Amino acid sequence: MGAKLLIYALQPTIDTFITATMMKHLFWAFVIGINGTIVFTGYSAVAQITPDSTLPNNSNVKLENNTLNITGGTQAGANLFHSFQEFSVTTGNTAHFQNNPDIQNIISRVTGSNISNINGLIKANGAANLFLINHKGIIFGENAKLEIGGSFTATAASGVKFGDSLEFSAKNPLATPLLSVNVPIGLQYGSNPGDIEVKLANLQVNPGKTLTLTGASVNINGGKLLAPSGRVELGDTAAQTNVLLSNFAEVNVLGDNGGSIAINARSVELAGQSTLQAGIGQGLGSVDSKAFNIDINAIKDVYLKDGSRVRNTVEPDATGQAGDININTGGSLYVKSAALISASIYGKGLAGNIRINALGTVSFDGGNNTSATTVGSGINLEGIGSGGDTNITADSFSVTNGAALTSFALGSGNAGNITINAKNDVLLSNVARRERFSNASGIYTSIASPTSVGNGGDINIRAASLEVSKGARLSARTFGQGDAGNININVRKGILFDGVGLRGPSGAFTSVEPTGIGNAGNVNITSQTLRVMNGAQLFSSSKGKGAAGNLGINADFIRLDNQGAITSDTVGGRGNIDLNAKDLILHRNSNITTNATGSNNIGGNIKINTINLVGIPEDNSDISANSIDFRGGNVTINTTGLFGLQFRDAPTNMSDITASGANSQLNGTVRINRPEVDPTSGLIELPVNIVDHSYLIAQSCPVKRGNTFIITGRGGLPVSPNAMLRNNQTASIDWVTTNDLVSNQKDTNYKEQLIKPEISEADNWVISNSGEVMLIASASKDIHGHFISSAVCPL
Repeated sequence: MGAKLLIYALQPTIDTFITATMMKHLFWAFVIGINGTIVFTGYSAVAQITPDSTLPNNSNVKLENNTLNITGGTQAGANLFHSFQEFSVTTGNTAHFQNNPDIQNIISRVTGSNISNINGLIKANGAANLFLINHKGIIFGENAKLEIGGSFTATAASGVKFGDSLEFSAKNPLATPLLSVNVPIGLQYGSNPGDIEVKLANLQVNPGKTLTLTGASVNINGGKLLAPSGRVELGDTAAQTNVLLSNFAEVNVLGDNGGSIAINARSVELAGQSTLQAGIGQGLGSVDSKAFNIDINAIKDVYLKDGSRVRNTVEPDATGQAGDININTGGSLYVKSAALISASIYGKGLAGNIRINALGTVSFDGGNNTSATTVGSGINLEGIGSGGDTNITADSFSVTNGAALTSFALGSGNAGNITINAKNDVLLSNVARRERFSNASGIYTSIASPTSVGNGGDINIRAASLEVSKGARLSARTFGQGDAGNININVRKGILFDGVGLRGPSGAFTSVEPTGIGNAGNVNITSQTLRVMNGAQLFSSSKGKGAAGNLGINADFIRLDNQGAITSDTVGGRGNIDLNAKDLILHRNSNITTNATGSNNIGGNIKINTINLVGIPEDNSDISANSIDFRGGNVTINTTGLFGLQFRDAPTNMSDITASGANSQLNGTVRINRPEVDPTSGLIELPVNIVDHSYLIAQSCPVKRGNTFIITGRGGLPVSPNAMLRNNQTASIDWVTTNDLVSNQKDTNYKEQLIKPEISEADNWVISNSGEVMLIASASKDIHGHFISSAVCPL
């Protein structure tokens, strides 16, 4: 029979102080049995907690069953200071700080070189706040728990600062011999702070208290951080913290007076369906309840992805006001892959606002997930209250691949406004393909249910340029009782609406849907250039009870191409189009149209102010203000030049301007106004007398070497060379100093030249004896008076 190897780890059974040696090692007894069995026996430390000797009154640690009772320490006022060589708690065991009720802050530091591993319970008496400081780092395992009456701070800082300039340092424990009686005011970080890691642990503080984790990095890998109606703080910009939540991690401060969440970091990432949740909890709150904010402040980038969520809400059956969501980043914000940012109401109350400020880009991207990436505020189906506003300020902004920025009201109340301020470009593009449906990228505000009562929010965009393409859209709609919001666009350079996607054309749309009772919003656009191309539309309609919105555009250049359209359809009136541009071009079946349906429903009016209005006759690009059942609208065009479009009583296959009604007696009016032009304006009055041509030829240079004979034309008769110039034809030439061009020339140049016959302009003619007509030149007269002679024409 072979030898057996048995290993026994025996727990100490006597009350004793745990030494450093016991913490670091297992003490094995080697015994050989008579049957050849080899047995190892030993002691395993219940916890690794060892006081050091750096305080005036040192800490004491005593084991009782599975609990390490921590007593002693040095008291300064309401502060109690502990100092440990090492501090770790193993699974199933407890570290209990035995403080008296007068203590407000228990400040514990770890001065050794090992990370603290917390996999058991940390406990303190009364309502004292507990600080655990280990500059090497702290790890909370799956079984870690807190039982503390006050707030809890776990940090990898080097020490705690006080208002009297004192510091309780873990890195330099003997640097300050005095301990402060003041309240801690901050943390001091050394050159290489450690990390804080939570591995599937559930750490919770009492309602209204604060849970703080700071270090070089804070990694929440699964588990939960809970502070009902309290506060959770992660990271510290002073430590350049990188904060990561992953693997279904959750930070939750819901309560009857919702708490707050603050992340201050170098960079922030939420992945793996992690959640930040604040607001009024389900069934809790009152009319006076107000949740606080979720604040994310990052020096660099912020990422939300993989279904992660940031929510500040009034939950079902709750009452109160939700807090805001504020994201500030010195880099960029990326929200993608079904991530969510929401400030909404499910109960009764007010939704919070969403504010995003980024020095870089803000990007919302849908990806190929089964649900959409969504950012916004709303009132859900059972909610009663008001939606919050969403304000985004960035260098550039994009919504792509089915992502959406929304403001909605499914319940009762007004939806909030959405405002985008971009230093450079705004891009909305593409449609996401999903298993059961497809989402068009876009910005949406809506009264979203037939039972909803309230007004929709406005969409406001200010940027250098705007592109809405591949089926993306701006949309403000109402399905319920209330007006849809307006779409207001102010762009310094150019706007492009381009293309058609799976969900329909790209464009800007305001509408009253068939179940809606209210008016559609207006579309107001100001830009240097506007292009609506390849089936894209600017569109306002009313299919319910109410009027369509008006479309007003101000631009230097407007081009509609390849079925681009500016259209208003209504069953309830209004729906006017007002265009102001220097140049307006319609090409390839493009249209500017108002349509009215229903009895006594007059078609909308079209007013165009432009220098040049250009179309191609065969393109079938139309301007029309029609009414199917009643009177057509009015078309007024003020232009200097109208090319390629023609007024007709009814639409044709050519490029038309029409205002047709239900019959010829109900046609609207078309007015094309061109400015009156005086055909004699700016023309020179021509003389009626025959002119002696000899007075129109000047011989300023006598007949000598170097002259030329030049014929010029000016499109009319020249003025006399001796006549006075008109005021607007004169030019002032300053006096100049003559140079030595003539006097410095050498005579030998002339001596070497052959004398050639001189040529002069003809100023008369004679008939020779043989009957030939000959042009002759008389000797030139000196008409220069006191003019200065030139080197070319010396007098």
